[in-house]
Amino acid sequence: MMRECKKNVVSLSLLTFLRIYIAGLRSGKLIGGMYPEAVICITLMAAIAVASLLVLLFGLLKKPIAAIVFSVLATVAFYALRWDSDDRGVLPSSQYRYGIAEYLYPIAFIVVIAGAIWFMVSRHIAKTVQQQLASSANNAPASSGVAAAEHVAPSETE
Repeated sequence: MMRECKKNVVSLSLLTFLRIYIAGLRSGKLIGGMYPEAVICITLMAAIAVASLLVLLFGLLKKPIAAIVFSVLATVAFYALRWDSDDRGVLPSSQYRYGIAEYLYPIAFIVVIAGAIWFMVSRHIAKTVQQQLASSANNAPASSGVAAAEHVAPSETE
């Protein structure tokens, strides 16, 4: 019986922990005054989820600064939840580990930051090139004395 219980606990995800805390709050039967801990964990998990979704949304909307801000918030909330688990002695132990989230959030944070910087730089370069082309097209005939290139339609033999 004990092995089966340990086996089930090993596979618990953050979503499952969230459901357990919410069920405990609704039932009013939290043991040992765990109400503050449950509220803190629910708040941190909700912050992680909302901030992660906003990172995705702002990435799709091509808003790099907002994506960076919410990526920082998601990462800070994740590490605050991790610190809370460490402080209470919940994780890690000889039998239980953090799982993939321990590696996912730092990697995702770096990818979001690098992608946002790359997007801002490429957008700046494209804008600069477009401005240079526009100014050279407007100023080229008058300043250099060279006639502007005209579009030539292809001949029928080509």
